[in-house]
Amino acid sequence: MDLSKLPKLSKRQQAQGSQNQPFPTEPPPLNYASTVLPAIGFAEAWISIGLGILLLLVFPNTIHYVCSPTTFQQNNSVTDAQGNAIAYINSAFFWTDLGVTVFASALILEGIILAITRRILPLMAALCVTSLAALFNILVIAHAYPLIGLPIVCSVAVIVLIYMAMVQWRLIATLRR
Repeated sequence: MDLSKLPKLSKRQQAQGSQNQPFPTEPPPLNYASTVLPAIGFAEAWISIGLGILLLLVFPNTIHYVCSPTTFQQNNSVTDAQGNAIAYINSAFFWTDLGVTVFASALILEGIILAITRRILPLMAALCVTSLAALFNILVIAHAYPLIGLPIVCSVAVIVLIYMAMVQWRLIATLRR
């Protein structure tokens, strides 16, 4: 490479260039009125609905118990640590299954609301349901952990529900502007 063909800058030109365009000491302020957060699309709504339905299909125990408690109890006996039969509703498995059902229901409700409307009131209702579902799953984890160990699906539910609540909160804040 021939360096003689490159343009030469004198020190005077560099000094003039730096005086004409000083670097700002702080960034310009953001105009929050014109900043628009990306809206949640239909893909997120359908994924939420689909995931909720899939969870209900994979973890159907709560629905089976609600539909027919005696048949469910006969087909799915639960025992305590000493081998004594206990009612399903008194077991830790009931609470973990219920936690997953609440999580799946919150997913489906949020997906339906996101697919149908972009209004503040339904989104606030979804935010309340999502927050209550996260709180319920935290309580399920606290109850079930000493009995059967960490319920993984309920733990994932808490993480996803907290994320959903944050997204819903941002969407509500965007719609308020």
